[in-house]
Amino acid sequence: MNFTGKVSKEPLTKGISKIIDNSGFQNFANKYKDTNYPMHITALADTLATATFAVQTKQNKNIKEERKKPLINNAFISTGLSILSTYEYFQRGKQKFSKT
Repeated sequence: MNFTGKVSKEPLTKGISKIIDNSGFQNFANKYKDTNYPMHITALADTLATATFAVQTKQNKNIKEERKKPLINNAFISTGLSILSTYEYFQRGKQKFSKT
């Protein structure tokens, strides 16, 4: 799989793509694919994507200043709640299935 980031001309997007395309990162992903690490990596990727959104929103001159902070806060709150609820959901499911 290749994440070259050709669609975007943003340096941050291309930098993230280089990390993901790195053979060391790919080997790490293959090594831990049958563990809980995919969930952690997904959470990390979501957080990184939200942080990227926040940086680009803050730098965007087309968005009014009074709208930037609510947009950024909403993105972080939504991401945080999604990640926490996913971990909680799987933790409860693990407990439920381990008792049977």
